[in-house]
Amino acid sequence: MKYWILFISLVLTCAYVASAGNISVSSSGSDYIIWQISGDNHNISIDGIQKEISGIYYGQYDLSPSSKHIGCDADGECITQTTITDGITLFTNWIPILLLITFCCISYFIPISYAPAVILGVYLIGSYLPERNSGFYDYLLVGILLIMGLLASIRGMRK
Repeated sequence: MKYWILFISLVLTCAYVASAGNISVSSSGSDYIIWQISGDNHNISIDGIQKEISGIYYGQYDLSPSSKHIGCDADGECITQTTITDGITLFTNWIPILLLITFCCISYFIPISYAPAVILGVYLIGSYLPERNSGFYDYLLVGILLIMGLLASIRGMRK
């Protein structure tokens, strides 16, 4: 019974189509969004750029995963759609964090090696995380890893 409930909730979640006024999202993936236009007026605005659509569908392609896009109809009603994150993008976004964890572990065994951990941590906080609009918890994770790397280095010197 619990599997049926899970299946039905999954189907209902996937079947949900967002809409606002005469514009809706027909389909979305990690690198595309297909907008559907209803009604007589086929003037829309996608990400602030006016488009004249002859049919009822308009496709946006070659988009970045996890990117936010806004579609507005002629009446000014807008809908926001975010492309999904694929596994490759998720993994590549976490590579610097995994590298920082590795540097922190190495700093215990080779105490002088805390310098790469500090340099990478400062880079993550100063450039990498702001470019990706990361949240508070990502900054908190990097800060804790920096402290752990320094403590591991101090502990490594005393052994």
